[in-house]
Amino acid sequence: MHDSPKTPIDLAIDFILHDFEMAVSVEKVLSIVYQPQAVFRIRPVNRCSATIAGHKEPVLSVAFSLMGGIWQVALEISVTQQLGSLHCMVTDGKHLVSGSKAGELQCWDPQKGKPSGSPLVGHKQWITAISWEPVHLNAPCRRFVSASEDQDARIWDVSLRKCVICLTGHKRGITCVKWGGDGVIYTGVYIGSSASSRLSTLYEV
Repeated sequence: MHDSPKTPIDLAIDFILHDFEMAVSVEKVLSIVYQPQAVFRIRPVNRCSATIAGHKEPVLSVAFSLMGGIWQVALEISVTQQLGSLHCMVTDGKHLVSGSKAGELQCWDPQKGKPSGSPLVGHKQWITAISWEPVHLNAPCRRFVSASEDQDARIWDVSLRKCVICLTGHKRGITCVKWGGDGVIYTGVYIGSSASSRLSTLYEV
């Protein structure tokens, strides 16, 4: 049996019912709160994994190279020639600079292990620390800062092969230097064993 056609009154009732259903329907909102987290495990360093021998004098500082190291860590042997009276060194991955007790700075070709040009002179006493300018501040990385026992810190340009800025004002020999990521050069002077006997100086380049 077929349904009889709807009258205008029936249609009006259907519209009213549909409008009522649409009016009362609501959407559910699901709020999700999250925090970015990195899951990693910190393992304690409780043993010596390797000993790298070959130095003729006490080792005063050490750092990992961006190229993988002047020493081949896996083989525990040196992959470069003797650098002479080396006191400290720093590399940006393309250049290697070493400082000597004679106050000279020598640029090297890391791939060949040979000097690149003549030594950079300017310091009057031995080099105590070197730090490269962060690459994100001034790419390509061409400048580095050296600290010396002569109480000065000098900024050098490896392309110009000369000192471009001399930072003075220290009353004692500078023992450490760091070119920070904020463009500020930090120098430190050690004058005693207590915490109050360490002086720091900031230079904005």
